[in-house]
Amino acid sequence: MEKVELRRLIIQKRLKVKDRLQQELAVSQLITKYISENEIQRVFSYMAFNGELSLEMVHQDIWKNGLSLALPLMAKKGQMSFHKHGIDDCLIKNSYGVLEPEEASELITPNDGDLVIVPSVALSLDGSRLGYGGGYYDRFLSNYPHVTRLAPAFSEQINEKIPTLDHDIKMNIVCTCDCLKNVTV
Repeated sequence: MEKVELRRLIIQKRLKVKDRLQQELAVSQLITKYISENEIQRVFSYMAFNGELSLEMVHQDIWKNGLSLALPLMAKKGQMSFHKHGIDDCLIKNSYGVLEPEEASELITPNDGDLVIVPSVALSLDGSRLGYGGGYYDRFLSNYPHVTRLAPAFSEQINEKIPTLDHDIKMNIVCTCDCLKNVTV
């Protein structure tokens, strides 16, 4: 199946997830446990959009534990940067309808030992990821090949095979309500 058709089908499935809150809770618990066990201090995350798995519980845990949270800011020409986001900081809706930090907020770039949580439309358990097709995350992640890339997903987003191209960046970890699976990349 081609990327465009798979993207359309999975977004429809994702919008109809019946046990959404239970899956979000299970995934959030697995991610917060991973962050704690691996002593991660800085997490690069996202704000859920268009039925994506919400990480609000993860964000709350990050702040509660005094860790650093950064969220993406989309720029023109498919570029993206991450900016520090505190519990009291405002978010602004961009032209896609995605909540982002203000441009004036502190720019942060990932280092080894940081965790980048990557949204997806579809995933396979080998770490292949299908996004919305803009290439924002693939371009961003190509500059930071040594950071840990974790993609959370509803069970309905997992596919046996994801069509990929050479520039598509694989995830190191796939996390569903059933498991947190380390992938050899």
